[in-house]
Amino acid sequence: MTVSTTIDSTLGVVSTVDAAGATSAVTISQATTLSGDVSLSSVASLLLKSLAVTPTGTTQGTAAALTTGYTLYLLGAGAANTGVRLPSAPSLGQVAVVLNTTVNDKKVYPATGGIIGAAAADAAIVLSSVVAGTSRGGAILVCSDATSGATKWHHFAVVA
Repeated sequence: MTVSTTIDSTLGVVSTVDAAGATSAVTISQATTLSGDVSLSSVASLLLKSLAVTPTGTTQGTAAALTTGYTLYLLGAGAANTGVRLPSAPSLGQVAVVLNTTVNDKKVYPATGGIIGAAAADAAIVLSSVVAGTSRGGAILVCSDATSGATKWHHFAVVA
């Protein structure tokens, strides 16, 4: 006998439990927040919520602010050495993946007073440009200290 249980119909979350107590896949069809320990196993693919961003300005103050609520930021257009600024109030453990999809180098700045890696406060890191149409620079950034005024991000270079 198969029993179907709806966790929350407004979110479209449904799990199916068989007679032995085994649970089938859970589908979340609308935006929701998962809290506590969440484990993903046997994941064939994971889609990150993305946003195309046009970098602006050549300083931290004039760089385009990244909108919260996204994980993957695709930098396009804009002149050489223009940039983006990480969110000013990230959560501890927040991840931002920033990819440069252009033929110009781009910069990623922390919010005012913040630090990325071993750089000085407020200093940018540079994401290299597309090389021969095949390679692009990027970074995976993880907020390791969300203290107000002292936000720190660890970063890992990505070259595609």
